[in-house]
Order: sequence, then C-alpha cells, then structure tokens
Amino acid sequence: MKYLWGILTSVCILAGCANTTDSTLSCTDRDWKDFGKEMAETGRQVRTIDGYKANCSGFGDDDLNAYLDGYSLGLISYCTYENGFKRGENNLVINNICPHEIQENYVRGYESGQVEYELSMDAYDKLQEDAERRSDDEFRTWNRDQQAQ
Repeated sequence: MKYLWGILTSVCILAGCANTTDSTLSCTDRDWKDFGKEMAETGRQVRTIDGYKANCSGFGDDDLNAYLDGYSLGLISYCTYENGFKRGENNLVINNICPHEIQENYVRGYESGQVEYELSMDAYDKLQEDAERRSDDEFRTWNRDQQAQ
C-alpha cells in the first residue's frame, strides 16, 4: 500500500510540474527533502529530479541539496534486507539504487526472496501437475465406465 501511495503521489507531482505553460507554476513551496526521501523509498533513481529541475520555476541549488539529503535518508530505509527480500519474493526486478556501502544486506535479502519465490513456484507447479494427473485419471475412469455400458 505504501508503494502504491508513493506511485500515486509521484504521478500527481509529475503532472503538476510537467505543465510549464501555467504562469503560476512554482515548485518553491514543495518540500524537496520529503520528495527526495519518497523517491528513494519507492526505488526511483536519483536522476528523477532532472525533470523537476528543468520544468519547475524557481528550482535552485538549495532545493537540489534538500532533495539529495532526503534521497539519502530514503536510501537508508529502502536498502534493507527486508525490502530486498520483499522484492525478491515477489519476483520484482532488483533496483540498483543502493550505494555500495549499504547494498550488501539489500542484495542478500533479494537473493533470499528469490529463493522463496522459486520454492513457491515449484510448489505451484507440483500442485498443477497433481491436479492434471488426477483429472487424467478421472477421465480415464469415466471413459472406461462409458465403454463398459
């Protein structure tokens, strides 16, 4: 749910900043630190800010620094074993946004999650095969009964 909320918020923000024909457009009231944190926590690349730098009137160095500070904080909460595990378990692409200094736990979590995903897929395949086998057996029994009549 948090991921979905982040995506929806980002889409709304992008829609607002993309409209450069509006003379009242100003991104100076935006909390760039929170926005940077949100971008990292949703697995977005740091360069997401480039579109805002180009399209938001009044975007300056202080805004960029606030964004980068927030992004760094977001990476700390994003690049965890638990988050990597969730992404791997759901067979999502690994996001390579974690700095080398903190990526080890994230990657280990992702790899463990991938193992869980593979095990669950193996179990699912086995259930499918069992269901097909039972269905085939039931059909053969039914067919034999029909021919006997």
